[in-house]
Amino acid sequence: MAEFTCPGYTLVDGERLVKNPLRGSMPTNEDEVREEEEFLGELSRYVEARLQSDFGMIPITIPDTDSPADARTTVLATANWTNAQKLLVIMQNSSGSILGVFSRTLCKKEGLSKGSILPYVARAVSEGYDILILRPDHPGVVELDPETRRVISKTPIRGSESPEIHALYVLENIIPQAENVRHIALL
Repeated sequence: MAEFTCPGYTLVDGERLVKNPLRGSMPTNEDEVREEEEFLGELSRYVEARLQSDFGMIPITIPDTDSPADARTTVLATANWTNAQKLLVIMQNSSGSILGVFSRTLCKKEGLSKGSILPYVARAVSEGYDILILRPDHPGVVELDPETRRVISKTPIRGSESPEIHALYVLENIIPQAENVRHIALL
C-alpha cells in the first residue's frame, strides 16, 4: 500500500489532504514555494504509487532503447495491456500537469476522488478495460542547481519532445503491441 509522506500535509482516510499547522516563525515566501514543491512532488509520487499498487500498473519506457545515455520517461499500463480487447488511453495535457492528477486544487479542497484519476481507473478496470496513461508534459530531463533551483541543463526525451510527439510515439509504437484490441476509448 502506498503511503503519503509530506511535511506540510496529511492524507486522511486515503482521500482528504489536510494542511498541517505551521510551526515556528512566520513562513517566508521561499518557505511557501518550497512547501508547494514538496507537496506536488509527493502528490505525484503517491498517485503514481497508488496506480501501481492498487491497479498493478507497470511503467513502459519511452524511448524503448538500451542506451544508458538516452533520457527517458514512462507511460503507465495495466499489466495485461498487450492482451487487451478494450483499451482506455488517458492523456492529460496542460502546463505543469502531473500524471494522474486532474487538479491539484481539487485534490486539496475536495479530495483525491475529485482531483485525481484514481476513480476513473477503478471504474475502467471494473468495466473490463486495460489502461495506458500517457505523460505528455514530460519533454525532457531537467537538472536543477540544488541551491538556487535554477535550470542547469535540459536533455530532451526522444519520442516525447512535445505533447503531440509523445502521443504519436505511443500511437505508433506502443498501442500496436496490443494486438487483440477491438475497442479504444480516450480520456
